[in-house]
Amino acid sequence: MFTPLSAPERKWLYETLKKINFLSVLTFGEMDKLAESIFKESFAGKSIICRQGDPGHCFYIVYKGTVSVWASRADKNKQLITKLNPGSYFGESALVSGEPRNATAIADSRAELFVLLKNDFSAIVEKNPQLKNRIRGTMAVRTSQRTLDLLHARPEESKGFFSRLSEFFRFNSKAK
Repeated sequence: MFTPLSAPERKWLYETLKKINFLSVLTFGEMDKLAESIFKESFAGKSIICRQGDPGHCFYIVYKGTVSVWASRADKNKQLITKLNPGSYFGESALVSGEPRNATAIADSRAELFVLLKNDFSAIVEKNPQLKNRIRGTMAVRTSQRTLDLLHARPEESKGFFSRLSEFFRFNSKAK
């Protein structure tokens, strides 16, 4: 269900958009136009927001609740890639690449997400080629991390490869 944004929601959204790295190249006018194009959608717990392999037509920002992101491994097992909290985003590759969704996103409990449709975003991107390049860079990093996570993790592990590697080095740096 699509809901218009209240003044506090618009303020939260604008502050969150400014923190998203690839959007930092937008002018104030472009950021305002982007924010005006965004609407809020509610999802019941355990509902699928988007499914791996489906066409991607929008970008999401988690406003309330949490979202789990799952991807199918080469052996057909599904693996938890990450849990997204308020302020986290996903679906940016749908805005640029036109390729199918590379993961399935599921609302863990009732969740409210801000949604930006691809067509609305494309109008802004066409006027700002830097933005398209930034998104492509973000996509490359996320795709590489997801690929490594899926290749190196055992199905029963829910932490990503980079998370485990980071924990390992922090643990060893304290031991002396």
